[in-house]
Amino acid sequence: MGIGINKIELIVGQYMNRSRVLGKEIQLDFFNEVKELKPALTDDEFCLLIGITRKTLNNKLSKGCSLPNYIRIPGGRSRLWPTSEIASWLSESQEAKNENV
Repeated sequence: MGIGINKIELIVGQYMNRSRVLGKEIQLDFFNEVKELKPALTDDEFCLLIGITRKTLNNKLSKGCSLPNYIRIPGGRSRLWPTSEIASWLSESQEAKNENV
């Protein structure tokens, strides 16, 4: 039995409260905790992780914005976001931000 989104929502809530005080750096700490729970995230879980709505995610995908590679579920419209791909994407995003500062 896999972990439900409720556990991830609980973690999101904890980190959102901390991020108000500590800033955006908390995102990588949060992700490190989540990736221990699941090898891949659903669209909803990925949206919770990066703080966007599902509609915004779909808009970003249709515009070709930089996002991690995902896996399309055969026979359906669902996607899975491997945590290894998310980790690489978050690291690259963080490095790009550091270079621009």
